[in-house]
Amino acid sequence: MISKGDQKMKQTLKITILMVLMTIVTLSLASCNDILNDLPSNSETTPQDLVIIGCTTTPEPEGSTPEPDVTTTGPEETTPEAHVHTVVVDSAVAPTPTEDGLTAGKHCSTCGEVLVPQETLPAYGENAFFYKVNADGKTCTIMGIGNYPGDIICIDNYIDGYEVVAIGKRAFWGCTTLTDITIPDSVTSIGDGAFVRCSSLKSITLGSGLTSIGQEVFFRCDALDDIYVTDLEAWLNISFILPDGYELWESEAHGTHHPNRYGKLHFLDENGNEMTTIVIPGSVTSIREMAFAGCKSLTSVTIGNHVTSIGKNAFSGCDSLSNVQIPNSVTIIGYSAFYRCPSLTSIVIPDSVTSIGWRAFAFCESVTSVTIGKGVTVIQSDAFRDCSNIKDVYIKDVEAWANISFGDLYYAHPNWYGTLHILDENGEEVTDLVIPEGVTNIPDHLFHNCKALTSVVIPDSVIHIGESAFAYCSSLESITFGDGIKSVDESAFYGCDDAIYTEYQSVKYVGNAQNPYAILIGAVNRKLSTYQIHPDTKVIAARAFAVCNNMTSITIPEGVVGIGEFAFTECTSLTSIVIPASVERIVRYAFSKCTALKSITFEKPNGWEGRIGEPNVNGNVYYYVEFAADELSNSKTAMQYLTSDYSQYRWDRTE
Repeated sequence: MISKGDQKMKQTLKITILMVLMTIVTLSLASCNDILNDLPSNSETTPQDLVIIGCTTTPEPEGSTPEPDVTTTGPEETTPEAHVHTVVVDSAVAPTPTEDGLTAGKHCSTCGEVLVPQETLPAYGENAFFYKVNADGKTCTIMGIGNYPGDIICIDNYIDGYEVVAIGKRAFWGCTTLTDITIPDSVTSIGDGAFVRCSSLKSITLGSGLTSIGQEVFFRCDALDDIYVTDLEAWLNISFILPDGYELWESEAHGTHHPNRYGKLHFLDENGNEMTTIVIPGSVTSIREMAFAGCKSLTSVTIGNHVTSIGKNAFSGCDSLSNVQIPNSVTIIGYSAFYRCPSLTSIVIPDSVTSIGWRAFAFCESVTSVTIGKGVTVIQSDAFRDCSNIKDVYIKDVEAWANISFGDLYYAHPNWYGTLHILDENGEEVTDLVIPEGVTNIPDHLFHNCKALTSVVIPDSVIHIGESAFAYCSSLESITFGDGIKSVDESAFYGCDDAIYTEYQSVKYVGNAQNPYAILIGAVNRKLSTYQIHPDTKVIAARAFAVCNNMTSITIPEGVVGIGEFAFTECTSLTSIVIPASVERIVRYAFSKCTALKSITFEKPNGWEGRIGEPNVNGNVYYYVEFAADELSNSKTAMQYLTSDYSQYRWDRTE
């Protein structure tokens, strides 16, 4: 039985619960109204479209099946499709004394993403620059920086109503906080030392009016990373003022006079976008030194037939340059012109080119094909150094090829790496080579790697065959020598394993139909103590008897005119030798390291001279000495000269 007190307590509890429920409902309805009131006036969403927890929804019709309770988390997120940005440059706006400016920026025109945000350049007020008014009373020259705010400078075309036409000498010397500067189009000259020791300078933009850059303008601008050029034609015609005896490419001037010795060069089109393909303007007749050096985004260059020379380091360090057409108007390709262009794949030198400079194509590691025109007369040292992927080298004129003056070392020869192809006038490959009469010298490495060659006829006019001249001509079978030959250098026919030789007394020879013994190539067995040289021999080739350690004596027959380099080197048992009167040439180190040799007798000691190198040939060291007949008449003195004092000389008899 429930007491009256219990009933009263129970009733009070029910009233309390009811009041709590009514409060919750009231608050929920208020929340609904707040959400509805917050809808924007132009919203297409109606109150009926909203479902809010705690609000009463439209009841389901009787007998219907309730929809399953599905919890959603909004629209499915998708990753934007990847794309290559189409970069658009947002131009810089120079500040004025009263108005702010903007730095240059970049955005993608495809997706709208800001790639480089523009920064505000504050109005610089009064006395931002020190300047002097020029004699015309209308223009001025900036002489220094005043109270310009910030470390990014964008110079306006005018200051206080005067047109800015020059940056004076040492104007920004030692501004160590300066990071970026834009030179306006109105400026025509930058004076000596203008940015010396601006050690934080990272970027410089050069206007289209610039015609002159002075000495040591960028000395010790070690942080300079980007150089922006707004006018290609103006850039190619800028005059760089240098101290007497200096050139832009030389190591003493690196980074001192030319900004892109430090940083990357960028060419901008009229919209401010970076150019990757360039056409050299018609007004340019010579691509000057360093013109495109370090332009790493450049992929293609079109050079018109108005250009006659490509200067030193003109395209060096153009990492992306894969296509360049050298026109048939260019005569000179300068030092390091295309040095370290790793994307370049082929090189075609037109017939107009006469000279290829030192390291012109060095370290062009992707080059696979080289064509040399018939006008080339000089290829300097290291022209093709480390172009190790060259596979094919094409020449169109054998006589012109044979008369090229090559620099020291094999890196001047593109066929050191690749197979040489000799083409006839119809473009067909030559297999039977007849060297034209009139050629006097077959230089080192000239036909190296000419793998298609099966026969060669050497005319009477040829007196010398250089080192490795026919090395690795792996198909060469027939070699015919003329009567004028005097010397055959080391490894001239190395790797010509199919060549047909004539053997006599354990020594092999090559020659011609009239004299198959003209050229003594070398001993077949180098362990013998005696050898007999055929009496018809005219030339003892390089290393013919090298390291024949058991040979104690040998007779060189009358009629021999030349003894090749290292011909008797390391014949350590040889005690004496007689040089017959017919000998006219003894090449370097012919008797080196013949430790037992006591005497050398010259049958004709007069008229001998020695030389190293050739006179007036670029890259060669030249030494010359005349030997007195009475000195060479002494067999011990002659031995001392030939084996030691002057062993590195080429000896020639002129009388």
